[in-house]
Amino acid sequence: MEERGPNALACAGGLSHIPVEAFDAGWSAFAPGTWLEATSAEDLGDAAGGPYGRYLAAEVRDGGLEELHCERFVHRRR
Repeated sequence: MEERGPNALACAGGLSHIPVEAFDAGWSAFAPGTWLEATSAEDLGDAAGGPYGRYLAAEVRDGGLEELHCERFVHRRR
């Protein structure tokens, strides 16, 4: 990561499929100021909803993340 110096990470629905500790280990390898784009279940970011909600709330509170945009979308139509 340090050698390549990427400045963005996209997670298409993957956040809920890996342990929060594993995501944190990977995300911590990115430099400050890196962009993160992610899709997730609607309740994943809820601070009362579980480990990811608590992790994301702490990252926002501590300045590690800043939410710039949040939008609902339909995942599947029957």
